[in-house]
Amino acid sequence: MKSAQTWYIPEGSSFCRSLWDNVGNLTDEIAHQYSAKLTKLAKEHNCQAIVFEHLGRLKVPRGVYGAARKRRKFHYWLQGRIQKFTKYKSPSEGILFSRVLARVTSEQAFDGSGKVWRFGNKQIALFRHEKYYNCDLSASYNIGARYWIREIQEEIISLQKKPGRDVQVATQDESSYVVVARHEQTLASLISLVRSISHGDASAPTPYSSRGISSRLETAIIAAA
Repeated sequence: MKSAQTWYIPEGSSFCRSLWDNVGNLTDEIAHQYSAKLTKLAKEHNCQAIVFEHLGRLKVPRGVYGAARKRRKFHYWLQGRIQKFTKYKSPSEGILFSRVLARVTSEQAFDGSGKVWRFGNKQIALFRHEKYYNCDLSASYNIGARYWIREIQEEIISLQKKPGRDVQVATQDESSYVVVARHEQTLASLISLVRSISHGDASAPTPYSSRGISSRLETAIIAAA
């Protein structure tokens, strides 16, 4: 409104400085409250890590102007601050902070059945086998699964490089430990990876034995299961 009432705004001037300061302070306050609640919730449920989507830079769709465009910017700034403050608060409680690829986490069904159809306000997802599910919950499963897939794969690679270790993973390509492409990883991919970890037997469904597997990897597998 102030901008519309102003005939000329000199370049580099601090236009509506006090109003923008209020917006920034309010955003910080909301982010601090939510990051504290997230950390407290994670501690109450004995979570090992808090995982966010890596949203990257803001991309406003074409044809979005005015208040709608500004609202999208506010949401983008807020989520960035929530992640930033959570990153600072979580280590004090012994909780890890991580981010994963955000691509198609909501579009892929957590059970590995493929893309979903989203209805109404896009909160309800229809899977290929005609099962309805909450879209945000399905995406949360995929986000958590991508984190554990990365942790398990990195641990396996580090163990393979150590002498005297005998850890094998059954994958389509024996030269890699990638289940599927990162943007296609779902909860079903994590379950597939967990079942493939064995000691010479790719069909072993319960890879909980600590023989040849570090405690960190064992903890990751149990948490994933």
